[in-house]
Amino acid sequence: MGKRQTITLLLVAILHLACAAQRSDVMSSYQTELQKLFHEVFHAPTDNERYNANEQAVDLFHEALQQEKASRWNWQLGKEVSVLTSGDRKFRVITWAVVRDNGEYECFGFVAVFNDHGEENIYSLHDKSDDIMNAEESVLTPDNWYGAVYQDI
Repeated sequence: MGKRQTITLLLVAILHLACAAQRSDVMSSYQTELQKLFHEVFHAPTDNERYNANEQAVDLFHEALQQEKASRWNWQLGKEVSVLTSGDRKFRVITWAVVRDNGEYECFGFVAVFNDHGEENIYSLHDKSDDIMNAEESVLTPDNWYGAVYQDI
């Protein structure tokens, strides 16, 4: 291998490392902001404050998940946010619940589905559990989801 090829390979490796570090910084920033918002979602004193924080968290999480391979990021969002990856690494489910003052709750989440080419599709989950009759026999979609916080796959 000539000197020019060695220098070229070295530059490519440095650029790759710089991009990976920049991606990590971006994802860490998203995680920090989401941690703050989720703290409000779970600990704010009123329904209005919890739902306002949740709306911001959903929007920011959706934005974060649009980043390349973000759904594979090691999200650390507290014990109230469930982040589960299937054993075959084909999909990931992220779910949480907002508890209302009256004790009722509404669930939120995302599903990331990975294909064999490394591409991913992200789906927002919309809790329609109050509207679904015969849930055990229903075929549901992300827009018509029987909300739950998943603890195991």
